[in-house]
Amino acid sequence: MPCMKIPAFLARNRYRNPQDATDCPFQYAQGTTKVSFEYLAERPELQECFNNYMGGRRQGEQSWFDPYFFPVEEKLQDSELNDGTPLLVDVGGGLGHDAEAFRKAYPNLPGRIVVQDLPSSIKQATSVTRGIEMMSHDFFTSQPIQGESKVAHKISCELALTISIGAKFYYLHSILHNWTDNKCRNILTQLVQVLRRGYSKVLINDFVVPDQNPSWLITSLDFVMMAMSAATERTNKQWHELLSSVGLKIVQIWSHPDSTESLIEAELQQ
Repeated sequence: MPCMKIPAFLARNRYRNPQDATDCPFQYAQGTTKVSFEYLAERPELQECFNNYMGGRRQGEQSWFDPYFFPVEEKLQDSELNDGTPLLVDVGGGLGHDAEAFRKAYPNLPGRIVVQDLPSSIKQATSVTRGIEMMSHDFFTSQPIQGESKVAHKISCELALTISIGAKFYYLHSILHNWTDNKCRNILTQLVQVLRRGYSKVLINDFVVPDQNPSWLITSLDFVMMAMSAATERTNKQWHELLSSVGLKIVQIWSHPDSTESLIEAELQQ
């Protein structure tokens, strides 16, 4: 287990936090230089276990799209959605558990729901709810869901000004806590480049560490993230600093007493 190797790794590393996702207690324990997710992708049985864990880890907790958690329908009041426009893009969404639950909760909402993940995960997703699109995608590369062109203003019979309508929601669940700040900036930049100002939202479903008395779950996961990928759980201040560094601003951090994770609502800075 990587966490069991933390003392030996830190002693070797002069008790400095790891800064490189290819040189962590995980690599030290497994005898590899591959990033943990690359290591899993090459081992289908481990990848399957991880995906199943991610699908079941929030059983019994309040979902972010519950009306008493995050007001989905209120946020969609001025949206320009139809069956062909993207509503929700679940970035790094694994087997699509979150997207399926969202669609079941809001079966009549128009718009496409797309789950993106690496090919090894998409291949495992053999049964998904009708109306969920599965797409192979590496979130460190350009975001392919950029919406459709819409005629915004007719200038003449021959010329029209068009604008791009990206997805309303780009959703990341337990993604950014797996990566260092530099890697997170890369992931977020791919989204920033396709966001429509005043329309698109980035929704980050993740832990927000309180400044005092954090729970044992959050502190233990902070150790796990360090061991697996040189990453960390972040405080409110750290989330603001990270998102601001890529041109995003936090609109609100939504929480619910029956959920250990929060939902960070962000959009392009003005």
